[in-house]
Amino acid sequence: MKNSSMKLTFIITPLMVVLVLGSYFYSLWAAEVKRRDEMPQDGAAALSRDLLKYHEQTGTFPEELRPLVGKVWDAKKKREFDQTGKVFQHGKVFYLYARRTPHLFSL
Repeated sequence: MKNSSMKLTFIITPLMVVLVLGSYFYSLWAAEVKRRDEMPQDGAAALSRDLLKYHEQTGTFPEELRPLVGKVWDAKKKREFDQTGKVFQHGKVFYLYARRTPHLFSL
């Protein structure tokens, strides 16, 4: 009986070590994925590109960001603007837009 329990120990111990190490590495990976998903993504370059595309189409920058919906942006997607239409929220980042002249803007 003692000999068969030793054989069983040699089978179960490596399986338990693999299980513990697998759980540990999975928890590290899951924490990294969660941290990466919570990081704000900067979209200022894409927003500037879209504003330049609007400028090419109309010859002027818009007074507010709402006119981009339908001309440059997909109208089906819901966009979050403030009451003035100059503050745009995308994810966890807020973008403040100001038109300086018809051919100059700040973001």
